[in-house]
Amino acid sequence: DTSASSPVETLVAGSTTAPGTYAFNGGSCASAAFSQLRGLAAMADGSLVASDYWSSAIVHITNPDNAGTCQVSIVAGNAGPYTGIDPSTSSTIPPTGNANGNGTSASFNAPTALTADSAGNIYVVDKRVSDNATLVRKIDSGNNVTKLATLGTSPGAPMDIANFTTIGNSLYAASRDDTNSSYVIKIDTTSGNITTILGGDSSKFPPVTSGSDPDVSGITTDGTNLIVAGDGYVW
Repeated sequence: DTSASSPVETLVAGSTTAPGTYAFNGGSCASAAFSQLRGLAAMADGSLVASDYWSSAIVHITNPDNAGTCQVSIVAGNAGPYTGIDPSTSSTIPPTGNANGNGTSASFNAPTALTADSAGNIYVVDKRVSDNATLVRKIDSGNNVTKLATLGTSPGAPMDIANFTTIGNSLYAASRDDTNSSYVIKIDTTSGNITTILGGDSSKFPPVTSGSDPDVSGITTDGTNLIVAGDGYVW
């Protein structure tokens, strides 16, 4: 609670007795295990959703403010449980894929950033298995997983997403191309159309000069405006 005079950090979910190697399992928040959480977003009802990178799954954390009733469930992707996940050994990593479907019938390939809108839809950054393209996957309120957009299909175009946020029916993302130039892009959540808002030239992020890379990787909104961060600056 950042309004408190002396804020206290409280563990919400994740076992403190998990084995040394990564593990993944749902259940009570106190006993749940994760392999490596990368993305996190708050839902309108106060619950949380997160992406587990090495387990290729999306999880839902309900009642995060109540240790007695807090639960972790699998929204989509690998259901687990998994123990002994070792990123250095491919044979110990849970299966990956990009199959659409409902809940655990869908598959992911190392999901990272994610965000959610007021209607309960979740948007996830995911890597396509067959090439280096980045997918944006949509999970609706019924846990149905579909592909929304594909990035990285041509040189000089945005190909990766560090983070994103939502305003109305649009996703706004901090992105990069194959030369590591930074962009702010918009993705229509209905059509999947991608529009470049800003970027491609580092001088668009003053006082960064042309030829330098601002490494824009943080993005959020106050509901109307975008706030982005990178390279020691906030714009």
